[in-house]
Amino acid sequence: MKILVTGASGFIGYKLASNFVHSGDKVVALCNKNSPPRGCTTVAVDLAAKVPDIPDGRYDIVYHLAAATPLDHGSDGCRKVNYDGVKNILEAIKGRTNFFVYVTGTGIYGKTSSPITPETEPNPHTKYSKVRLEAQKYAQNACSKDGSAFAVACMSEVYGSGGWLGSQIVPRIKKNRFKVPGDGTYAKSFVHVDDAVTALGAIGRNSKEGVHILADSEPVIFSDFIRYICKLLDCKYPGNIPSMVAAMVMGRDAVKMLTTPTVCDGSAMAKMIDVKYPSYKTGLVEAINGIVS
Repeated sequence: MKILVTGASGFIGYKLASNFVHSGDKVVALCNKNSPPRGCTTVAVDLAAKVPDIPDGRYDIVYHLAAATPLDHGSDGCRKVNYDGVKNILEAIKGRTNFFVYVTGTGIYGKTSSPITPETEPNPHTKYSKVRLEAQKYAQNACSKDGSAFAVACMSEVYGSGGWLGSQIVPRIKKNRFKVPGDGTYAKSFVHVDDAVTALGAIGRNSKEGVHILADSEPVIFSDFIRYICKLLDCKYPGNIPSMVAAMVMGRDAVKMLTTPTVCDGSAMAKMIDVKYPSYKTGLVEAINGIVS
């Protein structure tokens, strides 16, 4: 197959592109920074700034992972990356793809009273997540007009030896520079990056249209998640910081998203793939070993 992956130098995109390369597929990787996996045709571009020049031909699947969070650019700066970037990639591949997979996060659902499923109605409550949902709707409408199949892969909190766990949480806990925003009692669903990437591959290869919630089967209170990391690191629990104080450092949107409960129903992903890490506990053991080794 011929696959296009945007954000291919990122935490998830790198692994996704690499998996397709290892499977013998032809992969075109769009990157703004860093380097994609070996074996890809690389296109260096800032999707927020312009329509990219994509190599000729038609693509079996396009995965759009290129995105920015409030921690990267602030809630206002995210719009160019997360909305204009979607418009630009869709313009570049117009009439040239069979299936478009838009990758997003559970922030688009806001605060829910029951586990998130594909039937849950989005109700974003931050500037960032509102833009993400707006971009999703734009992509779905554009694909409908273009005659392309469309899917949404909605990620719970994706962790692994890279990403935010390896760059932010673990180093700061070890240096006693991390605090849990708010009271830490908000429940979260997680998914190991290996399972997230396997599920993304299954969605594309099997042309699974519609909304897919990617999460493991064991939600956890965030403070307990941090306590388990501390146990694995043999460090003491770092304590808490008032949300208002955390917002002064991280930004209001980032803290609001982090402290909002987002529990997902992971049963659909468990039916789609053989989940390698059905619990954050086994997944964290692997991830922490990868970080500290």
